[in-house]
Amino acid sequence: RIMAASNSAQEPVAKYVGHKVARVRWRPTPSGSLEEPACFVSGSWDDTWNRVSIWRTGMREDGSFAGKWSSLAREPQLEGEIRHDGNVTDIQFVDSERFIVASSTGSVCVMRHRQAPQAIDVAHFWDRLHSCASGQSPVACTALSVNPPDVVTVGEDGRINVLRIDVNQPLLSIDADSLTITCVACVRQSELLTGSVGGQLKLWDIRQPTSGPAKILMLVDDPVALHCLDQHPNQQHVVATGGEDGVLSVWDTRQERSPLAQREAHTSSIWEVKFHPACPDNLFTCSEDGSLWHWDATTRLMSGFTSTPAAHPVGLGITAGSGSSYSPWLTDDSSRSEIQATNLLPWHRLPVHSLDVQMRSLVCGTDSEAIIVMNDLCIR
Repeated sequence: RIMAASNSAQEPVAKYVGHKVARVRWRPTPSGSLEEPACFVSGSWDDTWNRVSIWRTGMREDGSFAGKWSSLAREPQLEGEIRHDGNVTDIQFVDSERFIVASSTGSVCVMRHRQAPQAIDVAHFWDRLHSCASGQSPVACTALSVNPPDVVTVGEDGRINVLRIDVNQPLLSIDADSLTITCVACVRQSELLTGSVGGQLKLWDIRQPTSGPAKILMLVDDPVALHCLDQHPNQQHVVATGGEDGVLSVWDTRQERSPLAQREAHTSSIWEVKFHPACPDNLFTCSEDGSLWHWDATTRLMSGFTSTPAAHPVGLGITAGSGSSYSPWLTDDSSRSEIQATNLLPWHRLPVHSLDVQMRSLVCGTDSEAIIVMNDLCIR
């Protein structure tokens, strides 16, 4: 683990890009690598014409590198972009070169980042995967989940599509909900988890697509739309969601019940929630209210053990509680104060639609027509 305060050791770098940013994703680094990510993809929305762009940090326009800690070294530089039909609604990487892009037009495409020369091209395209009952009017594909070689899409039509990369027709389509499905995750090889505007989480076994959801969990007292979800990287039963009311909820999918923990920080919709992939006792949320919160549960984690575990470098994926049923996120309200929460953008006011975090680096996309990069994050 990175033993430091829950904050960034460097000032954030904001890159003005001239359009609202709907999604940002770091390009995956090689498995087992301890290198910081240096390249990310962004997608825009609400523009005359939208685009998907590739950015690299640490590089001057002439291709040389500046000093390690200078602001110029950390400012993202555009490497390539391609026009996109409709708003970008989600982006997920398949591997270090290919990524999937979802559109408000109901379409989904596989894009490839070519290194020489630097460019983006479309490798595969599925048209109108999501549409109204007549099939004539497309509706938005709202979210994606990638489980290579398969891709799962969900949309405003309440449909789940299971795709195989480079296969033209869906392998499976399920009319899963009468309401908009807003988020999806491949939680196991044959199981999907979806969230909806009705405040429900539904677990699906795609081996039995006609039998309905295997399990339904829901917000009981005051159901509100769930906009996003993320699965704990080490404990598959732990899932975090962000709601329209700004509440972070943590669920145990082994239980047929409501969330086990809920925490209020945002004053408006949470648009994205992310566990740190290597240190999942750290979690990040971004919101319509312009804030980006870092939630640090390591204090609570330490209180649950009689001895302090040894520190490990970030990236090794070693966390206390890995492989056990204990999770610092699945606790009652009595020890809520033990979770530290820090707003990483206290000066920001316009919506933050997307974030991604790898190693010590975080990137987020905003409605202020800027992409913000934070390096040297302090993660315990």
